[in-house]
Amino acid sequence: MRFEQDIDLGKELQKELELEKNWFEYVDAPNNEIGKDSFRVFIEGIRFSIDNCVENHPAIELGVRSGGTSGIILETIFKSSFPKRWLISIDPYGMLSYRSGMHSAQWSGMTYGNELYRTALNLLAEYSCKRSLNHLFLKMKDIDYFRFYNDGIDLYQNSKHVKCNKFSFIHLDAEHSIDAVFEQLKFFIPRSVENTVISIDDTNFDELSSCKKMIEEYLKASGFELWLRSHKNKRSNYRKVETNTQS
Repeated sequence: MRFEQDIDLGKELQKELELEKNWFEYVDAPNNEIGKDSFRVFIEGIRFSIDNCVENHPAIELGVRSGGTSGIILETIFKSSFPKRWLISIDPYGMLSYRSGMHSAQWSGMTYGNELYRTALNLLAEYSCKRSLNHLFLKMKDIDYFRFYNDGIDLYQNSKHVKCNKFSFIHLDAEHSIDAVFEQLKFFIPRSVENTVISIDDTNFDELSSCKKMIEEYLKASGFELWLRSHKNKRSNYRKVETNTQS
């Protein structure tokens, strides 16, 4: 799938904004039960983490594409008791190929160009402006974010400068190779707090159950428990239950 086809997704999001529909109606967009249940689990993870992380830690997502999940996170923040919580979204676009599965040879046929980036940026900026939400959209690879912001990211609000290095909700939907997912987890687990939820998309890799087991054992050893899993294992949510565990 090339970016010209993905522009249609942007148009659908624009239609949603123009009609001022609730972003949660996006849950009906998938045309099968697996996709719908994945969105249900996604939304439950956001709601739980934002309502139960006492401090106003940002949410962060790797993999934006046309901005559908970004909008759902922003809508949840808007309706929460912490409506000024930041969302940080990260995606390089630029027609880069990436691994879509746990197997190193499983390359995705979907690439996202800069036209899609501009479409998503415009729609999400408009949405955030209408609701006075805090959204930072970074056009970069996750490994570059890890390198540049290893000591935290600088956020400015209410005449204050805050260096943020802890997160309430972490959405992983970037490259899905086993090595990439471990790098993502190694970065974010030490930057989690009690009740942080890590939501990982596309975990329906039963043919590579050993990879799933490795990931879940690593998360468990780091103080996380499997909290919610969608139909056919499409999405898995893990909740931080221990704050004193060595990561």
